[in-house]
Amino acid sequence: MVATNRESIVELRHSSDGHFEQLFVAYSVSIQGFAMGCWPIIAIDSTHMSGPYRGALFSAIAYDANDSMFPLAFGMMRSEHYEDWSWFLKNLKKVVGDKEVFIISDRHPTLLRSVPKVFGLENHTYCYRHLKENFSPFLSKHNTKGNKGKENALQFLDSIAYARLEHDYNVSMFELRKYNDTLAAWVEENAPEYWTMSKFPKQRWDKMTTNLAESFNAWLRNERHHSICNFLMDHMAKLGSMLIKHKEELNNWEWTFLNVDIMKRTCTCRSWEMLGIPCEHVLAAIFSIETHDMPSVDNDGLIRSITGEVFFSLNPPHTKRPPGRLRKKHIESQFRDKRIVYCSRCHTSEQENVQESFVLSAL
Repeated sequence: MVATNRESIVELRHSSDGHFEQLFVAYSVSIQGFAMGCWPIIAIDSTHMSGPYRGALFSAIAYDANDSMFPLAFGMMRSEHYEDWSWFLKNLKKVVGDKEVFIISDRHPTLLRSVPKVFGLENHTYCYRHLKENFSPFLSKHNTKGNKGKENALQFLDSIAYARLEHDYNVSMFELRKYNDTLAAWVEENAPEYWTMSKFPKQRWDKMTTNLAESFNAWLRNERHHSICNFLMDHMAKLGSMLIKHKEELNNWEWTFLNVDIMKRTCTCRSWEMLGIPCEHVLAAIFSIETHDMPSVDNDGLIRSITGEVFFSLNPPHTKRPPGRLRKKHIESQFRDKRIVYCSRCHTSEQENVQESFVLSAL
């Protein structure tokens, strides 16, 4: 495998009596693709092999520039014990090299031990989908407001997880605590700094789950029934077909170049001029230069200039409720087409009945 795919990283371990134990594979094309065009985020997961030798399939999946699945490395192990995960992650560290990455995984006890040991505790984040699944049965035990109450509590949890600002996180926690203090305590006891966006100390580019790793397991659903040798051959063929397809899609892209003038506050897409808000092209240009005079938004929600000056802002206006009952239905336009109502017996419309009655009366 290494002879035909130079610069690939392949590690094989076997017992003293010649029995297979562990295998790690990272093809050179995957290593180069990750270094050149993938986000520094790796989702890891494992699933069972259902072939004649059983065991477990470990996977490390990255996000490419199109936010699609990019298989980086995989391993075939006897089990999912701590020693197996530790060995797999140490080899994965060789693939990553000096590039700083963070790992997304579920909260399996072996991963809670092995990932921080190899990549550092600050580079480990938890899959929010798995955490939400753990929260759901706890919610069922302490929910006293029926299905609607459970739905509201899950929405509070989503708001807590996806809040970008510390202020929004605190507001969502306040709402959850007001709803049920026990549920709020569960959130605080389950290390929110490793699965909420506002608490995680590093940039995570909105990547909250290990869904890509789950997609990899489903992608190889049929191949997992094969023997180890056949699995390797099928995986290599399938990976090659996927990369060729991505290359063909890339060749079909139509590249458009836009001109951005920060001083004149213009972009050829005209969004900045029409809306008064910098478009994504302007933001890309701003981030490409070291200094700029564009205002920025602090974590507390205040808008500051490059010199630190806080821009003037207004609070919401005081409103006074008008007298009488509030109107719930708007006044319909006379030009709006009304829905035609049909009779359940004769299957004719009300308009047809009126016309028929008019004709009969005329006769």
